Amino acid sequence: MPDVVERPFSAYTTTPMHNQVCPPYGKVVRGIVAEQPVVFSILATQHYRPTLSQPGGRSLTVPDTGRRQEEANRVTNFLTRLYKKSGKDEHLAVDEVFGFMDDSLLAGDFSVCERVFEQVDPNELAPSGVVSLLMVTQRAKEKIRSRSAFITRAEDAIARREGMEEAKALLEKYR
Repeated sequence: MPDVVERPFSAYTTTPMHNQVCPPYGKVVRGIVAEQPVVFSILATQHYRPTLSQPGGRSLTVPDTGRRQEEANRVTNFLTRLYKKSGKDEHLAVDEVFGFMDDSLLAGDFSVCERVFEQVDPNELAPSGVVSLLMVTQRAKEKIRSRSAFITRAEDAIARREGMEEAKALLEKYR
């Protein structure tokens, strides 16, 4: 199935009916031509989540960009705390990693873990912080695609500080 075409809320036009919004006609939304009303339900968080009704009673949900922004904020806050703690005390940084990443994994929130590995700077972490990130996500490595690219970046960062042999030895079992 093709990816969903995301549009900002302003790209949709309202219909005379209460709480119904239509995408620009003729646009493909997850493999079908959007010629039907898109109904927005206002969630408790005040984000709009459009749902496209299809014949046969199926409905498709267009991604909630509010949730994605919330994820981005959570990751940014986590990385800020992690970098501060990493500069002061390695043990606090490791505790921060295990707390945040374990909570995300237990909640099945792999997209948050994905964002962390995309955005974290291994140059800002002690080797113990890098290892803790890899250790806590070891069992979910197939679900976190950006993890392998992080290992390469981390290996380079540790090699600059400790030497390539030390970096390879430290990270080999987490690949």
